[in-house]
Amino acid sequence: MTSYLSDYTLPNEKTISSDAEKALIKHLQPEYNKILYNSFPKENDLINVDYHNTIFYGFSDPITLTYKSGKIKGGEFEYDKDYISVESK
Repeated sequence: MTSYLSDYTLPNEKTISSDAEKALIKHLQPEYNKILYNSFPKENDLINVDYHNTIFYGFSDPITLTYKSGKIKGGEFEYDKDYISVESK
């Protein structure tokens, strides 16, 4: 049996950043974005082409994003930051 962790190659940074941005915009639904990614994730997005059922994106920058439904804050440590999850369809 092959070890999943030893054979797994992480997606490139551009792919991760792109998917994280789509997840954030879909979650926040900001009025100033023309594209709100309501159909995210699609077939070709990371969650559906990778081997996961759920991906969590954590915010490492010490910022707070305020939107209609609440706030999302970033932090240096796992217990000090918020996460957005994306589930496969």
